Amino acid sequence: MTATLRWLLNELFDYAGMFPPAQLPLAEALQKYREYRRSADAWMLGGFVCPLQELSNLGRSDEAIPVCVVLPSAASQEEFQAAVDRASKALGEYLKRGPVRSVELRVSPENFDRWWQSAKQAIPADVSIYVEAPAGESLEEQLLRPLAQSGQKVGFKLRCGGATAAAVPTSPQVVQVLAACHRQKIPLKLTAGLHHPFRCHDPAICGESHGFLNMLLADALLREGKITEAEADALLHDGNAEHFRFDDEGCGWQSRFVSFSAMQRAGRGIVSIGSCSFDEPRDDLRKLGWL
Repeated sequence: MTATLRWLLNELFDYAGMFPPAQLPLAEALQKYREYRRSADAWMLGGFVCPLQELSNLGRSDEAIPVCVVLPSAASQEEFQAAVDRASKALGEYLKRGPVRSVELRVSPENFDRWWQSAKQAIPADVSIYVEAPAGESLEEQLLRPLAQSGQKVGFKLRCGGATAAAVPTSPQVVQVLAACHRQKIPLKLTAGLHHPFRCHDPAICGESHGFLNMLLADALLREGKITEAEADALLHDGNAEHFRFDDEGCGWQSRFVSFSAMQRAGRGIVSIGSCSFDEPRDDLRKLGWL
C-alpha cells in the first residue's frame, strides 16, 4: 500500500455493526470487532460504535475497547436532557476501564444553542463531542462556528446515506460541509453509505452512493486549495478509479495533485468514517490491488 493511502486510512473506520443495515446484537458485533483487531488490517480500524443504552453491557466485557458512543435521537429538550444525563453516568463508569474516542449526538441547527449547553455540561471535557445535523445553508453560521468557538473538543458528523436515495446528501451539500469544516477548523466524521472506495450505484437504495476515497481526496485537495468547489463536486461524482492517483509522493485526481508532505502538514479533515461493514471497504481495495 502506498504511503498516502496508508496515512489517509489509518484508524479510519469506526465499526458500527450494531447499526443498520447490519443491526447485529452486541455480542456478535463485539466478536467481529475483536476479530478485526487481530487481523492484518487492524491499522485501518478505529473505535467500536456503541449505542448509549448498550454501554453498560459493553463495560462488563473482559476486554476494554475504544468506543464511540451514540446518543439516541431526541424529540424535545426534556428527552435530550435525559439522554445526556444517562450519558454522563455511563461514561464516568466506562472511562474507569477503557477509552472513549467520541460521544455523538444529533441536533438541528435551530435547537443547537440550548441542547449544546446541556451536552457540554454533562459530557466529560476531555471526551470529543461530535454533533450531527443535516447539511444546509445555515449550518456554518448556526452550528459550526459556535462549535469552533466553544472551547470544547468538538467535531461535526455528516450522515452520507440511509435506507433510501433521499437520505444521501448531494455532492454540492457535501462540498459545502467539507469547505465549512475547513474554514472553522472542525474535524469531520462521516457515517452511513460509505462502503465502497468510489461513487457507485447502490441497488439497495435504487440510487448513487458516495465513495470514501472520493470524500478523502476531495477534502485533501480542497484544504490545500488545489481544486475549486465546483471541481470538488465533479470529483465526488467520479466513479472511475483510473482518474485517481495515490502514491508515496502524494495523491491526485485528473490533473490536480497534492503532495504527501502538504497533506501531513495540514492534517486530515475527515478523521473517521462510521461503517457497519469493515469487510466491504477492504474487499474493494484488494480488488483494485491497493491493499
